[in-house]
Amino acid sequence: MIFVDIRGDLGDQLFQYATARSLSIDKNTDFLMNIRNSDAKNENSINFKLNHFNIDCDQQINETEINDGVLEVIGSDNFINFNEFSGDIYLKGNWENENYFKHNKLTIRNDFSVITSPNKKNRNMLDEINGSESVCLSFRCNEYSDSYFLAQFGMCTEEYYKNAINFMAAKVKNPTFYVFCDDDWMEDNVKLDFPMVYVNCNDVGKEYEELRLMYSCQHFILDNSNLSWWGAWLGNCKNKIVFAPTPWFNNFKKQSILCPEWIQLRCDRSDLFKKSNKKVFELVTNDDLNKIEYVDFKVGIGKWGISLQSQSNHSSFKFKSDFKFIANEHVVELKLCSKKDNLITLDYNDSKKIVLGYRKGHSVKYVHFKDINLNDLIFEINDDTLVIEDFTIKSVDSNFNLLM
Repeated sequence: MIFVDIRGDLGDQLFQYATARSLSIDKNTDFLMNIRNSDAKNENSINFKLNHFNIDCDQQINETEINDGVLEVIGSDNFINFNEFSGDIYLKGNWENENYFKHNKLTIRNDFSVITSPNKKNRNMLDEINGSESVCLSFRCNEYSDSYFLAQFGMCTEEYYKNAINFMAAKVKNPTFYVFCDDDWMEDNVKLDFPMVYVNCNDVGKEYEELRLMYSCQHFILDNSNLSWWGAWLGNCKNKIVFAPTPWFNNFKKQSILCPEWIQLRCDRSDLFKKSNKKVFELVTNDDLNKIEYVDFKVGIGKWGISLQSQSNHSSFKFKSDFKFIANEHVVELKLCSKKDNLITLDYNDSKKIVLGYRKGHSVKYVHFKDINLNDLIFEINDDTLVIEDFTIKSVDSNFNLLM
């Protein structure tokens, strides 16, 4: 038996279901979906979003009904080979990798066809999409402009969209761009020399309608969201063209989510953080070191000035409580040098965490914070070869999140 946690947004739930369904086929067994997780604050808070698809929605179970001794497997950034496991398996996590289910693609595509009849507006939009050289253009703004999501994931940039649109227009004759956007920014700021249709016929809770319109398109320009990923993956046009941003997330370890046949376009999100030049704090002198408390760091001279070199994989630093910041919204810029790929964890606000992945060699990482006391921010380093060569905090205008 395969058990799987179903939680999160529609895109998350599709990955979770697809992995469990495919694994049950591979192991010739049944699977059950847990939608009442014991670790949720409210056991009824998990909104099951798959009941509009061609699946057996009766395959549900409460976590308390799962037998003891079931092997619990938690999804990670590394692919897990389930051939090594036998017996009952309980899947937890998002499983954002098509390698878990692409070998059962026909079954998954059939399961994920929307069976709820579209209303009149959606039927008319489907007719338009099916009657044109349709390009699905996804833009996600509202959620990703939040400090936490912007730091973890990052929005796609104006440069990325311009490049993707130009490349698509060069490959597709007479394209019509159908824009799926959760904000008015795209409609107010982007004007193309091609037909554009803004898809706004669905309210919150109708994500399945959005997905059906997406996968009905012939070609795709993705944002870095799971829903746009699934729109492209489910699209069945034989010659479909897909442009996707790379890196997919600010955490470099998420690259495996992209399908190899998709065209990856560079998305340099550092531009999002170059709009303010007001430096509130910069680690450039020995005096600045008196403003932070650090553990297991060696002070040295780096490429840009004073540097902190980690001495163990449990190094950390924070600001002293008597150091005051003059703004409530900031961008932290870290210039790093490391001998290996690893992570920095930023712990703040009752142990809420942001994880930043960085690559071997020189790299620059950006983190956006709003309405957060930076004196509560703790940087935990998981790399004893890391050198923080420059550390800068810049204040940000209150409209920063909406600027591209």
